Amino acid sequence: MSTARTCTTPEEGWSLYSHFLGNIFMAIRFAIESKERDGDEKFKRVVDTLGARLTGYLYLIVRRMTQGGYSEEATKMQHILDLVTDGDLADLGVLRLIDAKHGELNPRVGAFEAELARLKAESGK
Repeated sequence: MSTARTCTTPEEGWSLYSHFLGNIFMAIRFAIESKERDGDEKFKRVVDTLGARLTGYLYLIVRRMTQGGYSEEATKMQHILDLVTDGDLADLGVLRLIDAKHGELNPRVGAFEAELARLKAESGK
C-alpha cells in the first residue's frame, strides 16, 4: 500500500489526497460540532494539530509527484495545499471550498461523480 512518503504515480497521489482530505476534514467537522462542549481552547488546539498534520501529508505527496516528474499533477495538488495552508480550517465554508477545488482538480473525483450520476439515472432516482 502506498503512503505519502512512497507514492510514485498520480493515481496513488490523488488517492492519498482524497484519503487525507476526507479523514482529516471529517475530524475537523466533528471538532466544530463539539466546540461548545469542549471549549474554544481545546477546539483551536485540535484544529491546529489536524491542520498541521494535513499540511504535512499533502506536502509530502506534492514533493513525490514533483520528484516523479508529474509536474502538472503536482501543480494541481499544490493549489489545494495552498488553500489548506492559507485558509481557516475551523470555517466550514473554507472546508467546502477546498472540497470543491479537490473535486474540480482530481480526475478520479470527476469520474466517480459521473458514474454515480449515471447509476442514479439508470435506477430512476
